[in-house]
Amino acid sequence: MADHPVWLSQGVPERETPPLVLFHYPLAFTLVGREAGVPPTVTVETPLDDISAADLAYMEKVLNFVSTQQQSGNVRPFDSRPSPAGTMPTGRMCDLCEMAHYTQWYAEFYAPLRFTILDCDSCEVPIAVLGEHRVDVRPEEVAFMENALNLVAEQKYTGKFPKWMFDHNMRQIPDHYHFHVRPLLW
Repeated sequence: MADHPVWLSQGVPERETPPLVLFHYPLAFTLVGREAGVPPTVTVETPLDDISAADLAYMEKVLNFVSTQQQSGNVRPFDSRPSPAGTMPTGRMCDLCEMAHYTQWYAEFYAPLRFTILDCDSCEVPIAVLGEHRVDVRPEEVAFMENALNLVAEQKYTGKFPKWMFDHNMRQIPDHYHFHVRPLLW
């Protein structure tokens, strides 16, 4: 891939530049660019010549999605303060606040809304977990998270399952907002 889009560069993002999104799957890449009026860019550690057309199309789709959401102003502005951690009724720390790295992680969104997409450790399907211990989410926040989770579902399920659905039933941890994307098996 001798010619590459202007929004794509190879290297490691500078530490001073806070990321918008860190993607871990199917190709590791970072979206940076939080300054007003400056479009986000994508940085990959993979040599540019090794990036497939499919990976490039996926990165561009994610970039366009994040850019559109940033420009819409529908989600709350980024807050760099750490989120308060929640506790379970038993008094121990909320599992979704701890977010241990023992399943596949797909993406970590930092702006315009903080949340993570990873495989659920109970049912092994992708799950979007809000970056704050709360359940009161606005419809715009849910829509943003659903659209991002759908990007991951497209990568994971296309060719394996004809359809998938969002499951917003928070069975095991009802006080920390999260939802799954499940393949429809029939």
